[in-house]
Amino acid sequence: MASRKEKKVEYVKRLTALLESYDKLMLVGADFVGSNHMQQIRQKIRGKAELLMGKNTMVRRVIRTNFLEKFGELLPRLEGNVGLVFTNGSL
Repeated sequence: MASRKEKKVEYVKRLTALLESYDKLMLVGADFVGSNHMQQIRQKIRGKAELLMGKNTMVRRVIRTNFLEKFGELLPRLEGNVGLVFTNGSL
C-alpha cells in the first residue's frame, strides 16, 4: 500500500499531466453530490473528459508552481468541495 507522501506525489503527477494535455478546464461544485451520482457522471463523460477531485491546496500549489499564467484566475475559486473537468471538446 502506498504511503501518504507517495499518493500525493502521484496526485501531483496526474494533475500536471492533465493540465498539460487538455485545452479546456471547467471548475465544478460538488456539494450534495452522492457517490452514486458521481459515478454516473464519470461514466457519462468517459472518453470525452476527465473529472479530478482532490485537495484544493495541492491543486493551488501545482497551478502556482507551473501554470500560474494559464490557470492563475482559478486560484480564488478553489474553495469548498470542487472538482476539475478536463476536456478538449466543447464545454
